[in-house]
Amino acid sequence: MSAKSVKRPRRQFLSNSLKVLAGVTVSAALPRELVDAKSLGFSAPRLPGLLERQGLLKGRSMLAARPAELGSQLFAAIPRPLRSSALQIQSLLDGIKPACRLSMTAEELRASISYLKSLDCRFVIEQVVVSETLYAQLSPRRRQQLTAKARVRVYLAKSAADARRVAKLESADPDYYALGLALGYPVCCVEAAAKQDLPHIDEEHGIFRQANLNAAAVRASSTADFRCNQFLAESDLEGVGPVSVIAHYPCTLGCRETAAMGHAALESSARAWPIWTITLCELLRAPVLYWSDDSWPPEYWDEYSGLALLEAREVGPGEWRSILPARLLGSALTPAGTVPSFVVRVKTVGDGILFENATGDTVNHSFEQCGRPWIIDWRSGRVEKFAGKSS
Repeated sequence: MSAKSVKRPRRQFLSNSLKVLAGVTVSAALPRELVDAKSLGFSAPRLPGLLERQGLLKGRSMLAARPAELGSQLFAAIPRPLRSSALQIQSLLDGIKPACRLSMTAEELRASISYLKSLDCRFVIEQVVVSETLYAQLSPRRRQQLTAKARVRVYLAKSAADARRVAKLESADPDYYALGLALGYPVCCVEAAAKQDLPHIDEEHGIFRQANLNAAAVRASSTADFRCNQFLAESDLEGVGPVSVIAHYPCTLGCRETAAMGHAALESSARAWPIWTITLCELLRAPVLYWSDDSWPPEYWDEYSGLALLEAREVGPGEWRSILPARLLGSALTPAGTVPSFVVRVKTVGDGILFENATGDTVNHSFEQCGRPWIIDWRSGRVEKFAGKSS
């Protein structure tokens, strides 16, 4: 038998695997960190190149570069208001989560109600009562924007009784500790949130404010696991598709219980949307430049302020570069100015940070005004303050 004929069975196996990539061959669709290569019949790291040769996509980086286009195709059957929550809903349907909670405007609910009724679950709808503590983790302007339209919460569970029980926990006399447990969040994360997430009057400015649980998690972290990354939930990717595998604030960025929950959600995602799972993993592994807003004036309060540095690599102390533009997190407003779009390079320069876009335009923000951000490197697990002075 010739060498050429020996290779034919392998080629046939790969071809057959690709034909069922959209739903059956789950393991072949997962990134190499999530699979046992022996079960595939070929080396998992070869997957991006293999797909490129088949004309399906051009590697993981290209997927991360065009998530909006990919999401519009893969999630076309899901109403846009539900696309960010699609994985949480799928996790409920797969039995990974006992319940899930969605927040949307009444108008968005009207666009989504038929789809929700088609799911193999039950749901309860409650109108959101506007109060001065609602969205108190955000700036007053952002709170006003969110409450300008009637809003509802939708509680989904496998049975109507369970959906009603979860909804009752957030009624007139809410029990957020019990609510977190009912939604399946890890006990350690629920306890951390219950201890810290208490609305209070900001003494300096005389308005209600809630604790920034993202900043609290960053400060408490000695390591980071990409499955605990939910920073993209408030980004310019919102509405494209699922951009987080969790729906809660982790107690730390390396929380083992959260990472285990996220891993189960990724497996659920791979069964439903294998190509998106590869994209999602690349997005979640993007380093995050994150500012705590603890000392900022109220007009800049934003628990998600920062940048997701897609495909970025550290090229020197306090310098990160990428061929892909960064994704804005939160409102992009800081006391030092607006974080620019299409950033491909960030660098410490003197007592500030330099942003450079793809055309070479640069903007500098002073650390004195906005504080020194954190850098969260999900690939290496590092969580640290952005590097010191550099020329």
